[in-house]
Amino acid sequence: MENLDRQKEEALAAVAAAQTLDELETQRVAALGKQGWVSQLLKTLGKMTPEERQSEGPKIHALREAVQGAITDRKSALEQAALDARLAKETLDLTLPAPDAPQGSVHPIGQVMDELAEVFADMGFAVANGPEIEDDWHNFTALNMPESHPARAMHDTFYFPQELASSSEATGQNNPASSSEAAGQNNPASSSEAAGQNNPASSSEAVGQNKRMLLRTHTSPV
Repeated sequence: MENLDRQKEEALAAVAAAQTLDELETQRVAALGKQGWVSQLLKTLGKMTPEERQSEGPKIHALREAVQGAITDRKSALEQAALDARLAKETLDLTLPAPDAPQGSVHPIGQVMDELAEVFADMGFAVANGPEIEDDWHNFTALNMPESHPARAMHDTFYFPQELASSSEATGQNNPASSSEAAGQNNPASSSEAAGQNNPASSSEAVGQNKRMLLRTHTSPV
């Protein structure tokens, strides 16, 4: 019994010390192979008396199961370690810095517009800002662009599908032609007396008929 316990401890220690699958296979063959020492112990059961077999048989089988279980557990651990090592080598390092993104530049037309604005600013002029949403009157009619003007076409102007408030109310900005008084003072085509021309939208009634709102295009904001 003491001999079996010592052999069991030595076998389990050897299995636990195996660092590779090849070393573990060597220990398996030495213990459980056809010529292994555990297999040799099992062969001795046939030479024992029934009383000895009944006493020593369970001990030898328990030894065999303990060694086999230790080998199975160690094999699983080594296979998992090998898999982890392989995956660690194949893992992409996502923390590496990405290449610099290409930087854009100002469009040539924008550069020219900026240069022109600087030139005129030196001459005393200023860049005026106005509403981006404008009504039909201030964007076209007041500037002598009749209904048949190509700039009014749907492919050249973006119209809103519904009528909105007047441009001054919609944008909250001052518009010199947002009222009938301002139109008479600043818009040469806002009244028949001021214009002296036949303008189809020169009256306040015409202004009221042109409430279509659009994105301001083709004109300056003043």
